[in-house]
Amino acid sequence: MSNKPAEQYLSDYFDLDMSPHYAVMLTGAWGSGKTHFIEKVCDEHKDRKIHYISLYGLSATSEIDDLIYAQLHPILANKHVKFVGKLATMTLKLGGIIDLNGDGKSDVDASLSPKIDLSSIMNADGNPKTIFVFDDFERCGIEAKVLLGYINYYVEHVGAKVVILSNPEKIEDENFQTLKEKVIGQSIEVQMDVDSALTEFIGLFAENRFGQVLLDNEILIKETFNSANYKNLRNLRTSFIALQRLYNALPQKAKDSDKYCEELLTLALPLSLEMSSGQDIEMLLDYWSSVMVADEKEELSKIRNKYPKVRWAQISEPERLILQNFLKKGFIDQPFLEQVALASHVFLEDNTPDWMRLCNVFYIDQAAFDTAKKNVIDQLSNHEFTDMAQVLLIYGTLMNFSEEGLFSEKTSDELVGEAKQYIEFVEKNNLDEYAKFIGKTHHYFGFFDGFGGFGVPNSEGRKQLSSWLENKQKAFIENSREMMATALLQEIKNIPKQGDDLTVKFDLNGEYRNFAIFSLVKPSDVIGALSNYQTATEWAIFSYIVKSRFKYSNVDSYDPYLVELDFYKNLNCLLDIYISNHQGKVTILGANDLKMNLSDVIEKLKNRVAQKETMKVNVSAE
Repeated sequence: MSNKPAEQYLSDYFDLDMSPHYAVMLTGAWGSGKTHFIEKVCDEHKDRKIHYISLYGLSATSEIDDLIYAQLHPILANKHVKFVGKLATMTLKLGGIIDLNGDGKSDVDASLSPKIDLSSIMNADGNPKTIFVFDDFERCGIEAKVLLGYINYYVEHVGAKVVILSNPEKIEDENFQTLKEKVIGQSIEVQMDVDSALTEFIGLFAENRFGQVLLDNEILIKETFNSANYKNLRNLRTSFIALQRLYNALPQKAKDSDKYCEELLTLALPLSLEMSSGQDIEMLLDYWSSVMVADEKEELSKIRNKYPKVRWAQISEPERLILQNFLKKGFIDQPFLEQVALASHVFLEDNTPDWMRLCNVFYIDQAAFDTAKKNVIDQLSNHEFTDMAQVLLIYGTLMNFSEEGLFSEKTSDELVGEAKQYIEFVEKNNLDEYAKFIGKTHHYFGFFDGFGGFGVPNSEGRKQLSSWLENKQKAFIENSREMMATALLQEIKNIPKQGDDLTVKFDLNGEYRNFAIFSLVKPSDVIGALSNYQTATEWAIFSYIVKSRFKYSNVDSYDPYLVELDFYKNLNCLLDIYISNHQGKVTILGANDLKMNLSDVIEKLKNRVAQKETMKVNVSAE
């Protein structure tokens, strides 16, 4: 529906050459575009003095006085902002009573009336051309009766033209409908105008490539918004801003692909809108788990059916993980995103590896599937793949095919056995590659990290193989303790030469993240390495490594490091000796910083130990 009649009415109201002595209320649901509508109308009347006042969160009429005073006297307000309230209070108080219900008695305490100088509002001829727009009426903390009485001063006693924006359904005062008749002479419902809002929102991104992506997919966006049946235009704008971040993190090849961008919007925009409406997108994305539970299937199917273009059953684990982290936490792992994006079926070409074709089985025909399957089996037999994450991806895909009835040559158990043999072959013949793989912290979904993951998350074969690999990793780490401790100590010694290269290994994706590497080294060896540093900056790098281990973790995430507590305590004691022996040396600046961080770490770990002990006692008592 069009808002042209409402626009014309307001234009005529603004152009009245007399004081109307009534306010106009624009109504509509939150996010329906009321604010955008009034801004557009006001923009067409720039010759008027229009003051826009948001009532959101205000709790006293004096706060409205301050906002109006600041607009009427911007220079004074800016220079003496702390005294705005006092200055406003000192101006002329308007007289009269506020009778909202027609009983001849004042319904509002006179002390709550506006305290604004009339000369700031009136023109020389006494005809006030100033227009006041009060937005977010229902979000104001002032009682509706009081607020209407306050606004009535401008309507009746000042004679100003006043527009009030409100969502009446959210006004809790049951007497509002009766009280408003004294102040509001006309109520107009603002219709949601998706077309004009979409044009404006897309225009916000006109200066970059993402704006063109939105423009190219305007029909898709409109269909998605209408399908969502979530009538809040503001959240559509918010979704665009969020999705621009995701787009900017994509590899250039994905950014330049119209097809990939269309698929990204097809999937991500519904999720963003559903999350804004309160839906659990983690459950929405987990298609295969929800179809196992009747209640969840029925509930989630209703939502999924609103978006027939979304390939719910084909969303891979990595895609699911990326979107969950992005939409719920605002987190983007850019290297992982790049890897997953480039593994998309959109980029299937003649030279695409056969293993990648198998991962995109939904998008290839039978002949291509048969050829790719045969070639991959031959490559596995010849041990042609050297990247272990890639090997797991392939075997996991074949296990999935076996369980789905697409691969009858071998059972899932046989494929698990072959995968184990392949990894043991690499362990025996390419120890460096094996060590790089098995020693990595697999923080996403076990050992099936990398190359886009695969298939259905509940694969039994995958569970068996993951469990076996975890045991292999534990054995490898146990056998490598001395070797890893020696390597870390050497890296600490090399900090003056290599700078902060070591910090990468302690970052989110680093091999030392969530691994108690400091439990393997001697504090005396570490203080010996630190003692050779010549600048405080070199100390600061190691200090950052210690600090960052705990800075972004929740308390229950400290558990992997509890076995490092003795190391930190002993290093702290040795640090006291170093500081005592190096008074007057610039390096004690770095040593003092490290000591401060060590004290914080020790305190956190001690508190976690105590907490766990308390939990044990409570469990025993129960």
